[in-house]
Amino acid sequence: MRTPLLLILLIFGVSLHAQDLEQIKLSSPLKFSGSFSANAGLSSISNGLEDRTSPYFYSLNTRFSLSWNELRMPFYLSLRDHSFNYGATTPRFRFNPRYKWAELQVGDVFMSFNQYTLSQRNMRGAAIKLTPGKLRFQALYGKMQELNAFRDTLLLGVTDLEVFSNKVLGLGIGFGTNSSHLDMYILKSWTDIDSSDFTNSILPRQDNVIVGSTGKIRLSRALRVQYNVGLSALTFDRDAIGNSRAVGENGLTGSVLEVNNSSGANYAGDVSINYSQGKFGLNGKITYIQPFYQPLTVAYINSDVLNYTVGSYVNLLSNKLYINGNIGIQQNNVSGVDAITTDRFIFNLMTNARLHKNLTANLAVNNFSQDLQARLVNIEDLYTYAVTNRLRTLTLTHTLPSDVRSFTNRLSAGTSSLTTNSDNEDVATGYDMVFVRWDGSMKMEPIGLAVNTGINMQRYDRDGLLNSNYGFSLGATKDLLNEKLVLTLNNTFNYLDQGDFREGTSLITTLSANYKVAEKSNLLLTVFRVGRQSAVKSDFTETRSRLSYQQRF
Repeated sequence: MRTPLLLILLIFGVSLHAQDLEQIKLSSPLKFSGSFSANAGLSSISNGLEDRTSPYFYSLNTRFSLSWNELRMPFYLSLRDHSFNYGATTPRFRFNPRYKWAELQVGDVFMSFNQYTLSQRNMRGAAIKLTPGKLRFQALYGKMQELNAFRDTLLLGVTDLEVFSNKVLGLGIGFGTNSSHLDMYILKSWTDIDSSDFTNSILPRQDNVIVGSTGKIRLSRALRVQYNVGLSALTFDRDAIGNSRAVGENGLTGSVLEVNNSSGANYAGDVSINYSQGKFGLNGKITYIQPFYQPLTVAYINSDVLNYTVGSYVNLLSNKLYINGNIGIQQNNVSGVDAITTDRFIFNLMTNARLHKNLTANLAVNNFSQDLQARLVNIEDLYTYAVTNRLRTLTLTHTLPSDVRSFTNRLSAGTSSLTTNSDNEDVATGYDMVFVRWDGSMKMEPIGLAVNTGINMQRYDRDGLLNSNYGFSLGATKDLLNEKLVLTLNNTFNYLDQGDFREGTSLITTLSANYKVAEKSNLLLTVFRVGRQSAVKSDFTETRSRLSYQQRF
């Protein structure tokens, strides 16, 4: 299985040679930039509550870049323990040399084709991208960690399911420029049964072939048409009972696809037209995603939808008012699998307005996710994929700046709802939240002091289980030693209610000290403490500390 990687490296080497490196001007200096950071921490819980996190953690991160004329050589490396690290707990590194139209990625590669073929996935392997003239070429080979099998984010070394990888081999070929082009993609992904971690896994071996295309045509300076499509042939369980046969036997992947009773093919795509002229734009879009469309090379797609949307943006009143929105119709159950088919009105609106020289307003309202993809969110200390179903927020910000002192007041309120779609959950879970918050701050530049305070209320509804938090916060930041040391102290007190019942209280204290060791280096110490008293649960106190050092070059 070394053939694809050797081929990628060979093509990259030839492309560099073709650039006639002897033409590089020796007068250009070699430039070096980057940073290094080291982090370590401790965590402890008292008063009878079990540890929610590992008792310690560490991480080392470095990124630097060498540049000479048009040659760029960025490098990134991260070493860390398991705690609060979604996905692979192995070290992450990436070497990313670039010269003119040639780019190579080695290590932890992050490359996208389109949202229906390769998107939001990290791969351990190698990838190459070549764009000589109007030719467009991409190739990649490596392993992707199975999303269904991930390490618990709370306790060190605890696993929900055995972790294994899917191999992936991809190729993209196209012609054109960034403004007008036609690209074709093909990907092959299959479970790595050679992985020792797969031996005891309860998850099925899978096989997937994905083909797709992206096209963009600029009809004029202001008008363009674009489409994205994907077709996924997936064998959900290669060991399913029933007839099984291999399609397209070859020496590269063994077979193009293994098919049996668990196999199926689904497609997805969108087409849009966009007009943009200065401070005004207009667009229309049709999106269709079949049920169960979920390639192994895409993190998550909200499937079984048909959307018709039109939208516009406008910038008015000398940039004091900006409006961007979409409206349309969404139909679910487009395949007729469910008993009920629903057509609903969908909308998406974002507005920024400067009401006065010191007063701004931001409004966001929507009841659907425009790109139909889930996001990785943190819910109750666990990471899960979720789709935002509805969002309504309004924020007012008022500032009174001056040379001596400045005041800022911010009032925000809104509602939001989301549905988790992580495969580690038996059923989708709905979350609804209502919040109101006021924050005020005062900065006194002559003495290097800033004081902040706030009042907050949050109501959290999880499938009918209602919880409420409300309280206040108070904090301050002070410069010392000619601004070389910055101390920050924040306290937040909350009442905790379950329905109409007073469940308890919590006090959260954060203390940080940031010391400027030199012009490009900092030392940061942070101590976080939460104390909780409860009438229905065990009282506990949790303390976390973190020491960080950062050096910039």
